[in-house]
Amino acid sequence: MDNDIPMWKVYEWLNTKILHNLNNSINVKVSHNVMLTGLISEEKRQVDIFVDFNISGYQVAIDCKKYSNKVDIKKVESFIGMCEDLGVDKGIIIATKGFTKGAKKRIQNNSKIELQILDWKKAYKSIITELDYNNNLNDICTCCTTKDSIIPGILLWDSPYGVEEYDGSTSIYFLGECLKCNSKSIYCDPCGIIGMNAKYSTFKCDCCEREVTFK
Repeated sequence: MDNDIPMWKVYEWLNTKILHNLNNSINVKVSHNVMLTGLISEEKRQVDIFVDFNISGYQVAIDCKKYSNKVDIKKVESFIGMCEDLGVDKGIIIATKGFTKGAKKRIQNNSKIELQILDWKKAYKSIITELDYNNNLNDICTCCTTKDSIIPGILLWDSPYGVEEYDGSTSIYFLGECLKCNSKSIYCDPCGIIGMNAKYSTFKCDCCEREVTFK
């Protein structure tokens, strides 16, 4: 049930979608809810959003705070400690209500940490408005989104895969995953069909009967 989904989790989904649309490519991977092992603690650390620039090795850890009050210095210091433990190049806290004066001062001389504000209601309204067709590529997961859904399932599409056909031509396919229900989707560009719940490495389009195997 949508009513059982905490709004802080939806706030993470919205931020993930925004960052994914801005940055995700063949060489940049934007992921939600990632577990990483600390270099110092050797313990698993949870990261709300992780951005990995594959070629350069540059890594960004992002923490989302949907609070009713400003984020205080204690929360900021805890995040700084986690970033140091993980050895990331940049750490960003995104909050709905901003940060206390002490929290802002704490990172003044730390170029690796950023504090950003993203209004929850504006972000939600903006992303829901944009969750429509981009050409034929739809960002809404039909597995968990119905006309009665309060919160839509949001799809993150990977960079396109080029698959060589028998006649020597190249067809384009996209793999996607829903942030809400984690179902997999495959978009067949030649015929504009989205296959939902694709759990296997081999996909056969119901429309054009093309069969694609992803490694």
